[in-house]
Amino acid sequence: MQGSANKGKIKSDYQSVTEQAGIYAGEGGFDINVGKNTDLKGAVISSEATPDKNRISTDTLTWSDIENKAEYSASSVGVNLDTRKNAEKKDAGLTPDIGIPVSGDASSTTQSAIAPGTIEMRSNPDQDLSDLSRDPSGALNALGQIFDKKTVQERQELAKVFGEVAFKEIGDYALRMQEKATTPEEKAKWADGGEYKVFLHTVAGGLMAQLGGGSFTSGAMGAAVNEAVQKALAEKFKDNPAMHQWASAVLGAAAAKVVGGNAQTGASTAVSGTKNNALDPAHILQTIKENPVLSAALLFAGYVVDQQNRIVNKSGEVIASWSESAGGWVDSAGDFVGNTVDSIVLWAKGDSSRSKPKEYGTPNSTEVVRGADGKVEKYTVYGLNRNGFCGHEEWLVQ
Repeated sequence: MQGSANKGKIKSDYQSVTEQAGIYAGEGGFDINVGKNTDLKGAVISSEATPDKNRISTDTLTWSDIENKAEYSASSVGVNLDTRKNAEKKDAGLTPDIGIPVSGDASSTTQSAIAPGTIEMRSNPDQDLSDLSRDPSGALNALGQIFDKKTVQERQELAKVFGEVAFKEIGDYALRMQEKATTPEEKAKWADGGEYKVFLHTVAGGLMAQLGGGSFTSGAMGAAVNEAVQKALAEKFKDNPAMHQWASAVLGAAAAKVVGGNAQTGASTAVSGTKNNALDPAHILQTIKENPVLSAALLFAGYVVDQQNRIVNKSGEVIASWSESAGGWVDSAGDFVGNTVDSIVLWAKGDSSRSKPKEYGTPNSTEVVRGADGKVEKYTVYGLNRNGFCGHEEWLVQ
């Protein structure tokens, strides 16, 4: 079953003077006489005439400006559900879908103004007029609309796609650098939680947030802290990729809040880093194939991973193949068998095509069964299993 639910919230506020009130005189100028107070609120007394033709006489004069503002915010939070058997590891279960919050604001001031000319204030001839604009043509400063729903949605989608591509590329690049590393210390710096990889996640998270109209700092902190503890998260939630992503969301949100940023932005970049890097199928495959513990364990159990990403037994039979869509290995019936060292080895050791006698032998010993012609028919190796009991590994010799 597949499905998704998403809740978006958009808020936009726009307040601006677009047409300025006032008196507009032509080339003849103006001659205004006011008995009491003249009060201008973002209004103008304008003229096309020369200053000598403009005159106003008033008992008192007051004026004020009008502040224009425009601001908007848009955010979306949702969940995705995928319970299909062949669901990709990063999509399996109930996973978070957290968008980068987009916001913007702008402001301007519509001034009161009187055209150059004579201003007579009868009650207070010495009143300071230095703050009064004498340029009516530049007083409007109308604020344009800054919010466009389509543009905002495109920015959010751009940020999401950037995160998907960037974090995946970082994972692939880090794996290549681990291969080239000549010392364990250098290799560790490119591993999950390593300082080089944390740095790349920091930059990618910040850019992802910035592209979406969010805070660079919030996005960077969310991605950085999440990557710094990625190794521990991967171990704790190795069998629950959905909870892995929810844990990343919580960590990212907390990290962003610590620096006074936006929690949702931090959560968004952290989840993107986990989903498109740590849980990326190609990343998982390469990590597992290069894992010496897995290689040794499979080899001891009589299995190898060939060049075609298949698990092959001693008889040359393919018992499992890597599936990009499942994010792990699936058997010949298409059933998911695992993608961690423990799950793969335990599954391989339980392959039904191999003989599994019930008897137990002496620890760390071998038993050889030969036919009448002296040829080896069966070879059994006894050793302590992970629970401390004497078990066996056995295969038929053709």
